Parts: sequence; structure tokens; C-alpha cells
Amino acid sequence: MDQLFITQANRKKKAPGLNRLAVAVFFSSAFLGGNTQAQTQVQAPSMQGVLQAVMAKQPEQMNVQSYASLVSSNQAAARSWFPNGSSMSVRHESDALTDDTGFQSWEAGVSFPVLIGDQSNAYSKLGEVYQQQSEQYRSLLNWQASKLTRQLVWDLKLAEVQWHRSQQNQGLVAALVNKVEKLVAAGENPQMDAVLAQKRLLEVEKRTVEANNAYEQQLANYQFWTGFSELPSDIEEPEAKDWQAVRKQLESHPLMVWADSQLQKVQANKLLVQSQAVAKPSVFFGAKSEQDDQTAARTSLMLELSFPLGKPATYGTALAEQSQLVSEQQVALQKTKQSLSNNARQALQALEQSKALLNVAQQQVVVAKQALGMAEKAYELGETNIQTLLGVQRQMLQALLESDQQQVMVQRQVALVWQAFGKGIETAQAE
Repeated sequence: MDQLFITQANRKKKAPGLNRLAVAVFFSSAFLGGNTQAQTQVQAPSMQGVLQAVMAKQPEQMNVQSYASLVSSNQAAARSWFPNGSSMSVRHESDALTDDTGFQSWEAGVSFPVLIGDQSNAYSKLGEVYQQQSEQYRSLLNWQASKLTRQLVWDLKLAEVQWHRSQQNQGLVAALVNKVEKLVAAGENPQMDAVLAQKRLLEVEKRTVEANNAYEQQLANYQFWTGFSELPSDIEEPEAKDWQAVRKQLESHPLMVWADSQLQKVQANKLLVQSQAVAKPSVFFGAKSEQDDQTAARTSLMLELSFPLGKPATYGTALAEQSQLVSEQQVALQKTKQSLSNNARQALQALEQSKALLNVAQQQVVVAKQALGMAEKAYELGETNIQTLLGVQRQMLQALLESDQQQVMVQRQVALVWQAFGKGIETAQAE
């Protein structure tokens, strides 16, 4: 497995189209000297570095700062005596067009609704919810970025392993073609054997080109999100000592916490709407000046208090709408809980299945290698034909590919289990 994880410097060397001798030279240099040199020249990024690069490209990061203003505005409203503002009024009376006694009256003042306890508490509660959400939103974005990072890394890793295995398989087929051509040249086998062997080599070369194209596509996607061309050096995540114990922590899953926070927000909004739907007591404070032709101007101060009687007809409608929102969010919370629990169960099952498939794949490699050795010996002795030999080798190469792929799939599934349990890359590595 160690020879599969060569560095980027070797990835750019392509085997398709080379003659068989060049292929053999390529593989000997790529997996020996070239690998060591590339590792000393290029320093691979860490998973944390890749995660930070992905987070920097999240459009949702622009929303983080908005929570600070939501918190401060609601806290300010909770502390204010006049959150709904105030109004100023000016009034003038004159009898110039009626009795014409010189009567004039000027009145000016300010009126404002008074914030009572329920509305103040509602603003305070809403501010606390937004304060919590400012931290919970960051955790949610980290979890989402971890999901994308794991996907990018393991998609590229799988494509890399498939390409490397295709290169190695091409070298094995080229070596077999060389043996067949020697037997044909010695007159021990018919010319058709060499033609069929070369045809098989061309098929493998085509698959190598296809694997390289798939790898390049994954690499371009990885570079777009991260800016790196190398996979992290610490790509593999450790398994938990007790997965079931980790599973019990689903209540702290970022999606679960966020759904619960959304429920708290609509509940706080319901309290706020409930308090705002009823008219508030209001205070008017002002001054009044009156005079006429017989009386000098006199000024007085005015204080007026008004209290609402009963509730408006729209009170029940507003409250019913908010109650519906609360109910919908309660349903959403339960659905989130069910979904996360089911995803965690499926992720654990998939991990066990991947391990079982890896065990079978490794056993298939052992059997396939034994079968190929027997088929080669039988072909050299003239006991079997070239079609049988090529078929047995094809099965062996497929077994090698499946074994390499399954090793990657096991490690990938470990990362997906951590993701399903709501653990970001930082948290999973710390467990």
C-alpha cells in the first residue's frame, strides 16, 4: 500500500503511449528514487490547512458578523424605555375667523408608548438567542466545511489510487507482453498470441488514460476549493475507541443544536409579537400657551396618560401565525433528530461493510496471484492458450484494483462516520 501514495511530482509522469521498455523504466524510477526526492522538495498541507482554505471560500461566512448587530439591537431594545420611538405634536388655535377676540392658543408636546415588562423580556430573550446562535452558526459552518473538505480529499485520494493502480497494472501487462513476444520469437508460440497480448496492452493503456483524466478532474476541483495541489499528510482519521459512546453525543450535533436554536428563536419571536400585538400605555408631555385681547399670555404644562382597553381583533391572528411557526419548527427539530440518528446508524453499518469487503478483496488478491502464477507456467509449457492467460491476469489486476480501492474506502468511511456524528475535522482528531 505504501507504494500507492507517491507524491505530486510523480503524478505528472504519464505512462500511456510509451513502449514497453520505457514503461518498465518509468515504474522503477517512479516508485524508487523519484518518490524520495519529491517528498523532500514539496511539503504537503495539513488537514487543518485544507479546512481553513475551504472555510475561507464559504459564502455563509458573510453572515457571521450580522449576528453581532442582531444581539446589540435586541439588547438595546430591551434596555430602552421607548423602543417604539416617540412623536412630537404641535397645535394652534385662533378665533380670527370667528369671534375675533384675539384668542390664540399654542400647544406642543411629545408622546411615546411605554415599554412594559413583557415586551422588554421578549427583546432580552431574543437577544440571548441571537447571542447563542452567533457561536452555533460558526460551529455549523465548521461542520459544513469539514464535510466538503473530507469529500474533496477522499475523492482526490480515490482517483489518485485508481490512477496509480492503472499505471502499475499497465507495467504488469507490458511485462507479460514481453514474455509472450520472446516465446513467439523463439517459435514456441503462434504469432497470434503476440497480437492478442498487444491488443490487451492497448486496452490497459486506454484505461490508464481514463484514470488520469478522472484524477485531473478531481485535482482541479480540489485546487479550486483549497488552492493546494497536494493532499494533506495527515489525511487518515483515527477510529473512535467506542463508536456507540460517540453516537450518544448526537444531541450536540451542530445540525441538532442549530435546529433547537431555531425553535428557541421562533418561540422568542412569538413572545415579542404577543407583547406587541396589544397597544401599549402612552405618555404625553407638553406645554400650552393661551392669550386674547383681554388676557395676557399664560403658559401651563400638560401630562397625559392613556391606557388601552381590551385587545385588538388582530391579536388572535398574529398569535395564531406565530404558534404555527413554533409548531413547524418543533416538527423540523424532530425530523432533524430522526434523520441524524438514521444517518449515524447507516454510517456505522457502511464502515463495517467496508471492512468486510476489504478482507474479501485482500483474500482475492492472494488467490488471483496464485492463479496467475499457475496460468503463466501452464502457458509456457503449452498446456493452455493465450486467451486463458490474459483472462486470469485480468482477474488478478482487477483484484489488485479492488483491494487498493477498498483500503481507501475504509479510511474514507471512518471520516464519514465522524461527519455523521457531527464531529468536524478538529473535533474528530481530538477524540
